[in-house]
Amino acid sequence: MTNQRKPLQPRLVSKPFFTRLTATLLLLPAISVASDVPLQGLALISAALAEEVEQAVPEPGDEVRLVHVKDVVMGDSHYWNTVVHSGYNKLMTHGDYQYAVYWNSEFRLTLGRRHLQTDEVVTTVFPYTGYPHDVHNVPVLGFSPQDGRLHLAWHMRGAPGLPASNYVVSNPKLISDPPDTMTTDDFRPRVEFVEGAFVTYPRFFNDPDGRLFQIFRNGGAASADYELHRYDAENHSWVRVGMVLSREGQWPQGVRTRGAYLYDPIFDATGRLHLAWNWASLPARNAVSPTSLLDRHHHNYAYSDDGGITWHNNAGEPIADLGRNRPIRIDTPGITVIETFDILEGSMTLDANRQPHLSLVGVKGSPRDWHVVHVWRTPDGEWHRDFAVDPKAERPTDDASYSSHFLAYNGDIAIDRDQNLFVTFPRPTSEVFVVQSHLSTPTKRVEYPITGPLFDDLRPVSRERFAFFRWEGKVDRPRWERDQIFSLPAVVRKDGAFHFVIKDYVLQKPEPAP
Repeated sequence: MTNQRKPLQPRLVSKPFFTRLTATLLLLPAISVASDVPLQGLALISAALAEEVEQAVPEPGDEVRLVHVKDVVMGDSHYWNTVVHSGYNKLMTHGDYQYAVYWNSEFRLTLGRRHLQTDEVVTTVFPYTGYPHDVHNVPVLGFSPQDGRLHLAWHMRGAPGLPASNYVVSNPKLISDPPDTMTTDDFRPRVEFVEGAFVTYPRFFNDPDGRLFQIFRNGGAASADYELHRYDAENHSWVRVGMVLSREGQWPQGVRTRGAYLYDPIFDATGRLHLAWNWASLPARNAVSPTSLLDRHHHNYAYSDDGGITWHNNAGEPIADLGRNRPIRIDTPGITVIETFDILEGSMTLDANRQPHLSLVGVKGSPRDWHVVHVWRTPDGEWHRDFAVDPKAERPTDDASYSSHFLAYNGDIAIDRDQNLFVTFPRPTSEVFVVQSHLSTPTKRVEYPITGPLFDDLRPVSRERFAFFRWEGKVDRPRWERDQIFSLPAVVRKDGAFHFVIKDYVLQKPEPAP
């Protein structure tokens, strides 16, 4: 089932480069029709545009902002695309195409593909449905460049009558030699990713050589392990690396039931795999957390230099060997880098020194006092924590609404080539904001909106508590790293209908004040 939709026209920026860029993008379809320019020619034009985008990035030290340049509507959307857990890749670029996976208005799994030069959108609707009353229905996508396959996974947390894990893979060369359209015939039937496993929070990610990995939680909240698998492109199969994080182990407070909540697992350019997480325990009788929300506690960190087989703690000491069935546990020495009880899981990125930076939601003082937090590691191995936004300026009048709002979101974090840091987060007004700083002066920040209200009506659309202002906040990492174009997926409600929209931003000096 395939259809095509017309994109929204780009909103021009008053800079000469962006005028030339937009004009070229708009002319590409006409160029292709009039002169029979093949896709290879469009790829060359794409490369030239990408090069000009890179040249347009200001020099280090210049003040820049994320400036909105374009919206592209992928298709109709279900409001449950805007769920609690936004830290998953639903929007990713490969070659000349950008892919998005989401639930359409009928709650059917939908894959959208956008041509980056023409903005032509093709969507494929699968017969698979989700469970509309579980906020953990998160579809994710990944690429295996060696065989040109696209991978989709989603989970139902054991919803009635539905598989415990869901996985669909395309035929070979779907992304390396893309067809003009996509249909369900381009994909194999759905299977369980690991038969018998209770898969939740699946994530795909690649190493520097393009090898695809998946990590997922096997179990439920505060009682689960994390498993790591590697895709074998030659045999088109998955190989289990082993259990990375175990629910087992002793903790001084005596809580024995736990599970990890991950940030984004990331390989750096040298092939080192960085892993950060916090632990969640079922609320104890004498809860140690100020929130008593699954007793989320402690920032933890480990890394692997051999594709996730052996692991080291923050000090570089060996702590785990998956080949010998020795995972990381809560009592593994040297993994805790900051002791705190005020955290939810969030997002992670790396700076130019290959050091992790985390964005998350945490509390200050009162358990209802939630704020956006920045946590980062410096090359000396020290970890630091600070509030990304001034809590006094951040707080609206309605404290309860505000706290619930921040409790529901993770946002995202990104760093540009000049080491400017961008942390995205939503407001209860359904607007998306950025807090920005430079890594040389991380506490000197500026905050500004990058969207207007995403919903034209803030009234709740369901009985669920937070559904009316959720936001899909994960940036398209491959496009950001390659082109320094900041693409965000968003669910926009206009005139009572929901749309899945890609919002594009570029780096630009701010306009002078009048």
